Amino acid sequence: MSVESIALSRQVIIERQLEMLAHNAANASTPGFKTERLSFKDQTNDSGVSYASEGSIVRDYSPGAIKHTGNEHDLAIQGDGFFAVRDAEGEVFYTRNGHFHINNQNQLVNSSGQQVLALGDAEIGITPDQAPLRIDGDGFIYGSNGEEITQLNVVTFENADALVDMGGTVYRAPEDEEPLPATNARILQYSVEGSNVNTVEIMTELMKLTREFQYTQENIQQSHQQDTNAIKKLAGNDK
Repeated sequence: MSVESIALSRQVIIERQLEMLAHNAANASTPGFKTERLSFKDQTNDSGVSYASEGSIVRDYSPGAIKHTGNEHDLAIQGDGFFAVRDAEGEVFYTRNGHFHINNQNQLVNSSGQQVLALGDAEIGITPDQAPLRIDGDGFIYGSNGEEITQLNVVTFENADALVDMGGTVYRAPEDEEPLPATNARILQYSVEGSNVNTVEIMTELMKLTREFQYTQENIQQSHQQDTNAIKKLAGNDK
């Protein structure tokens, strides 16, 4: 792999990093969003020159700040865990985004209309006479007269890095990753977890990558000019 090819491959990686930074920045205000980063693999060409190639996407599951909303249906998870939600096709997904509401069918749903699930993946139905709700730290939901309605299904995974990003803040678990009870999770009502995006870090990384892209472009141009000069010299047209 030539020096020019290495520089070109590095530019492609930088472009992917810039795209990921833009994606993170766009979701800085999205509840439950987790920062994603691009990992690298060290490679060596036939001449012994080391370079990095694109690896996999790594998700940062560190917690975001808890924000009080005053909405009785908004929930945040303190500690490890995910809410279970189900779409119209019956597929179950997982999310940290607890911005919920009651739809016109009296179901607790997220902003995409997916049903929030109770233990056993049962839907959560709330009738008007049961409002306002009280939801305790263990995820038990109580109606206005104090009766227990159900308990939220909050789960965790042995390898959360294996979860597949389905867009935004919703993840799908691969077949070999079984959801486990999130025994260390605590539910906070009237709150949502903010994103864990660090905008200052993004701006710093953006400036760094922009400079590196420009430097790499200069190297490509120099390498191309050297090749052009060498060809001219071989052809006897060196000027």
